[in-house]
Amino acid sequence: MTADVRPLADSEWELVRYLAGNFFSSHRAEWPLVAEMSDGGMGSLKFVGGEGRKFGGVVGACRFDDADGVEVVASLYRDDRGGPLELDVWKVTFEPLIAIPSPDKFWREAD
Repeated sequence: MTADVRPLADSEWELVRYLAGNFFSSHRAEWPLVAEMSDGGMGSLKFVGGEGRKFGGVVGACRFDDADGVEVVASLYRDDRGGPLELDVWKVTFEPLIAIPSPDKFWREAD
């Protein structure tokens, strides 16, 4: 994780809000800051705060196509205290993410 801490960008916020549904607050100002993770530019983020947090489960997951047509899988994880932990973004070719599309381009896998 890099030392640069920042708020979610607009496209990241739309993705997180889609994945979170009603699980977390939908008020953007209440969300913690994020730091980019070392993932080769694919877009994964770590939510800042609460040292010693551990993985607590998956909140939501979806897929979308990047601007170059390559499939991307995004998952939102919560910590063991019930707060947001990580936004995991994986481009199936391991290349850097070009752009997160609008939410109408996201799709969920059948359960």
